[in-house]
Amino acid sequence: MSSKEIISKLNSQSLNVIPLLPKSKSPSVEWKKYQTEKYLDEIHSSNNIGIVCGKISDGLFVIDIDCTDQELVEKILPNAYDVTQIVKTGKGFHIYGKTQQSLKTLRLDGPLGHID
Repeated sequence: MSSKEIISKLNSQSLNVIPLLPKSKSPSVEWKKYQTEKYLDEIHSSNNIGIVCGKISDGLFVIDIDCTDQELVEKILPNAYDVTQIVKTGKGFHIYGKTQQSLKTLRLDGPLGHID
């Protein structure tokens, strides 16, 4: 699937997709304004893509777990693998969900790893 097709699919799911610098997690645009408005410009195929979480993306939130222990995911959210999208990252996992409630960023550090 091409990056254009991926972006189109994500946009069709009400997700606000923004361009990131090539091979980077850093936005290539001033992203804060896209917490309240949709990004409508074209994203070049050499860019990585990011998704702005929150109300602008239909309540999308991500739990970022920097620990490679899959059992920790089950301890945090029992049956998570059955009910939501979980993506393995270089340092651990991203657990995706949606809510209509307003959420604040929370960071936790402990012996098992980093969670935010």
